[in-house]
Order: sequence, then structure tokens, then C-alpha cells
Amino acid sequence: MKRTLQVLVLSLALPTASRALAGPGERHERQELRREEHHEDQRERREEHREHREDRREIRREEHPRMAPPRPPVERFERRPGFVWSPGFHEWRDGRYVWVGGHYEAERPGYRWNPPRWEMQGGVYVLLPGAWLSIGMEPAAPPPPPVVERIDPRPGFVWIPGFHEWRGGQYVWVGGHYEPEHPRERWVPGHWDRAGNRYVWRPGGWRGR
Repeated sequence: MKRTLQVLVLSLALPTASRALAGPGERHERQELRREEHHEDQRERREEHREHREDRREIRREEHPRMAPPRPPVERFERRPGFVWSPGFHEWRDGRYVWVGGHYEAERPGYRWNPPRWEMQGGVYVLLPGAWLSIGMEPAAPPPPPVVERIDPRPGFVWIPGFHEWRGGQYVWVGGHYEPEHPRERWVPGHWDRAGNRYVWRPGGWRGR
């Protein structure tokens, strides 16, 4: 029994003794090994952060399409007293356009309903949500001259000219963009009309030839 205890004590003391007897060279190797493990951990963390940033950038790119929405389907609706019809629109979901049907909005005296629409911004299409616009907020002065836009003809596409939009009490230029051609239809640009002492925007659209 006494001999067994002595062997156990010696076995427990050996690692401590070996560490104490380790020379400078061995301690240096251990320090280098710990530094390499630390650097490797840092490299792995940096790689994980880089992949995470790339994934987030990819998600942001998918949030806005680079192609114009397809032609909206024809919606049939009936006029309802006290309501206005908000046309349907295409929504971008999971990398593709999905049609959202139109609906009725209760009328608001002194306001007009501006339905949602797609707008080209910075090389991608951005969906502007629908909103009620105050009739009294419409401009009293005509829009400035349109900005000169240089375009190159593209087979199979039609250039939709830019226009001035009334936002926040001032005119803001909305740049033009290309849309795929519509067989047997032509694009009629929007324009500003004078209505009394105010100017009202008449949006453009595709019309039969």
C-alpha cells in the first residue's frame, strides 16, 4: 500500500518536474505554438466576418431588382361611392416579381391617392409605396424645363423619359429608364396640366396603337 502511494505521488509530480526542467528552447517552442494558435483563431474570425459582410451585401443587392417589372395584368373594378381604386403592382420577393392585386381605399376629403410605383434609382428599381397627397400641396408654379438625357437605342426596349415630380414642396427630377417593348402598344409620357391655380401631374402609361 505504501509503495502504491509513493508511485502515485511520483507520477503526479513528474509533469511539474518536467516543466520545471524544461529548457529555454522548449519554452520558446511552446510560446511560438500558442502565438500561432492565437493568430490562426484571429484569421478564422476575420474570414467569418468577411463572409458575413459578403452575405449581407448579396442580400442588399437582391432587395432591389435591376430589371423593370413586367406588364401589369388588366384589373376590372367597379366604382364605389366613398372609395378610390388603388391599382395592383408587382412586388419583388425572393429574387422575382410577384403580382399584388389592387384594392379600394376610403376617400379622404382634400387628398388624392397616389398609388405605388417603381422608380429607377442608382441603376436599380425601387418601389415607392402608395400615399395620400394633399390637394392643397400641389404646385402653383409650372415645373422647370426637363433635364437633357442622352440615350442609346436598345433593340427590344423603349426609353421612358424622365420627369419632374413634386416632393416635399419642390420639384425633383426623376431620371428616365428603359422598358421592354409592348407589342401593339406605345408609351405615352406623363405631363403636368394646369387645373385652376394649381398644376396636376398626369402619369404616363402604355396605350394601344
